[in-house]
Amino acid sequence: MRIRGLARRQQGMTLVELMIGLTLTLVLMVALVGLYVGSRQTYRVDDDNSRLQEAGRFAIELLGRNVRQAGFSDVPTQTSSRKVSFTGVPLTGQDGPAGASDTVTVSFDAPADCVGAATPAGIAVNRFSVNAQATALECTGNGGTSQALLDGVEDLQVRYGIDTDGDQSADRYVADPAAAGGGHDRVISVQVCLRIRSPAEGVTDRPQTYTDCGGAVVTAPDRRLRRIFTATFNLRNRVSESP
Repeated sequence: MRIRGLARRQQGMTLVELMIGLTLTLVLMVALVGLYVGSRQTYRVDDDNSRLQEAGRFAIELLGRNVRQAGFSDVPTQTSSRKVSFTGVPLTGQDGPAGASDTVTVSFDAPADCVGAATPAGIAVNRFSVNAQATALECTGNGGTSQALLDGVEDLQVRYGIDTDGDQSADRYVADPAAAGGGHDRVISVQVCLRIRSPAEGVTDRPQTYTDCGGAVVTAPDRRLRRIFTATFNLRNRVSESP
């Protein structure tokens, strides 16, 4: 009798107990995998957000530095053969057709243009645009050589502040100064809008809905993250002139 009782006490788990144990283990594993996937996705979104923020700051600073220098004259401190006044066209632009990016061209005294090439007569002419694939911001220098400056830029929209009464303050912003009358000679400030996308696909769980540079609400064609960056810059060398 003792032997039979000992055998009963040494019996293993029943099939029901085994199934319950396996089920609990699977539930725990699923929870852990879900936690890992969720944490990884959150990290990807945060990382791409940081990258977009950094890219936007870089692009805005780059464009702003050029626009603010439009018409800059590098007046020498000593007598030399170098000219002492800027005689070029400080700023021009081209309004892109519907759905396309704009371009803006800035000129000022500088020994090198935006691609690092030496400038003819010391005047840099830098033309900023989005490449044909709508994947990067690029600049074309004096010699016609283009160079990509920042990947992920899909759209560049430029509006020009027009001074209509000579008080050195923008009275309205237009996409085409020539059509507004007076041309670029009356431009004293520039509004820039950039749309930049994340480098990785599948960052968002569904296509993102956002407001583009034109104010329209659109849904992205993929699951990349996108952000809009805007800024307004004064043409320092034009505003500082006496009216």
